[in-house]
Amino acid sequence: YKNYRYMPMINAKPVATILASRGCPYGCGYCPYTKNQGAEWRARSAENIFKEMENDVKQYGFKGFFFRDPLFSLDFKRIERLCELIIENKTKVSFVFETRPELLTKQLIDKLYQAGCRSINFGVEDIHAEVLQKINRRPVRLEKIMEIVNYCEEVGIRTSCFFILGLPGSTRQTIKETIEWSKKLLPSQIEYKVATPFPGT
Repeated sequence: YKNYRYMPMINAKPVATILASRGCPYGCGYCPYTKNQGAEWRARSAENIFKEMENDVKQYGFKGFFFRDPLFSLDFKRIERLCELIIENKTKVSFVFETRPELLTKQLIDKLYQAGCRSINFGVEDIHAEVLQKINRRPVRLEKIMEIVNYCEEVGIRTSCFFILGLPGSTRQTIKETIEWSKKLLPSQIEYKVATPFPGT
């Protein structure tokens, strides 16, 4: 475990994985999270999560954490409380998580950075509302995505944005438009994935 890391998004080593919540109420049609964890969101308390982090730091020397939650920031107050516990206890850690752009505010991003967040993963998937609606994904305004990703990068939180090529309803033209727009987004990292039909999705 001493070699576990999450390069290049956070430099801390070793990095532990934590599951702080399960399930996702959004139910996007392409996503296996809902199929293997359910649509009901169940979350551990901020105190419970911090206790695990503190134990991993003191007992094993972990310096970073990768939250594998499908939707880490669904409850703002819970995440703010976790940040406060990390800050109040002067726990020196870096961490990364995945969420939707509209589930963050600039104020929360500031607190996340203060607590040690150094990277956030965002699923963007496609920029065309009609394509997203065909896969039951709730579209997010492109201006909002741009605002949140740019602000994260501005304060020092690296971002990784995921796009899916070949979704139902997409064409060569829409794929090209999505790729061109993704270049304007300027995250630290972009991942282009090919649409894959998993059982149940």
